[in-house]
Amino acid sequence: MPGTMRCIVVGIFALSGLLLPGFSGSAKAAVTAVSKDQERAWLNHLIPLPHEIAIPGKAVLPCSDIRITVRPGAGELENSAASELQNMFKSKTGSVPDGKVFEILVGIADGGGKLCGRAID
Repeated sequence: MPGTMRCIVVGIFALSGLLLPGFSGSAKAAVTAVSKDQERAWLNHLIPLPHEIAIPGKAVLPCSDIRITVRPGAGELENSAASELQNMFKSKTGSVPDGKVFEILVGIADGGGKLCGRAID
């Protein structure tokens, strides 16, 4: 049934050298700890592997609560990454994510290590 898939949302994703931090109001779902085994399993899906990553917790949300946006002035790589994410959500749920609970902001950090004015640790 379209729109019924539940998604595990991790605070920071890494994809093709892009940072995709999840920012946005408070999520309805509780954040729970991620086991080392689950962290390793998720890292097996990242290509290339980031130099440093930590996945301290996860929140499970309905896909209808998630929004994917790109930073203002985004380039081709950022727009392509956002498009791939939107297509993945659409193929799994039947709709493009346009929620208001959790935002996945796609972009490349600036020279100061910030994305849209937010520090990336």
